[in-house]
Amino acid sequence: MTVLLEDPGTGEQTAIRAEGTDQDARALLERHACPMSFPEARVWLLGRMISLAQNDTPVEAITELWGGTLPTLPSVAETVRFFNVLTEGLWRRLARHAQRAVPFHLTRIEIGKDRAGLIRLAALRGEELEAFGRGFAADLDKGKPLPRLPEQAIRHFARITQGAQVIAVLVAAVEAPENLLPDSEILRAIAMLSDLTRSWERAIHELVILGMRAREADRRLAGIAPLR
Repeated sequence: MTVLLEDPGTGEQTAIRAEGTDQDARALLERHACPMSFPEARVWLLGRMISLAQNDTPVEAITELWGGTLPTLPSVAETVRFFNVLTEGLWRRLARHAQRAVPFHLTRIEIGKDRAGLIRLAALRGEELEAFGRGFAADLDKGKPLPRLPEQAIRHFARITQGAQVIAVLVAAVEAPENLLPDSEILRAIAMLSDLTRSWERAIHELVILGMRAREADRRLAGIAPLR
């Protein structure tokens, strides 16, 4: 849906898509110099969504992308666009992954079947897995408790954490000048990384399902409305 918003200062009307798309969210993060890239930000928000304290809101989670202080928004139109695209759009799309019928996928990129392509893909996966972990553990860093999670969810989180460690070792090994891998080994590593990507996606999806259930159960016990 598209709405027309009039800036009271200038009278200018701007057509704004109420929720936007992932491309809109990516452009907005770049325009406002978000410290995280879009691939990092979306998985960070997904991890943060699980661990968000009972009284916190999506707006507070979005603010944390900029270190706790929102960027300067130069007009009413840009302010409305900012919150529509990130809270009504990106946040709600990510929240749908709490449904088993809506699988989660890490960012897909086109790479060359060579050493540079392997390094690029591995670096991206490492950034994504590490960002998910940071988002998930954000409240621990503030001294706040996480929602009570079943043991199965903890195992999924351990798999994701181990994945980030595997990526770090892989990147270091491939970047080492003395490790001149033959083409066959590079192709094998890229295929292995693709298989691991699917495994990590399943782990993230299961953790989101279990984590969101636990979070909403805690909110119900506290008499707080579900977070959407």
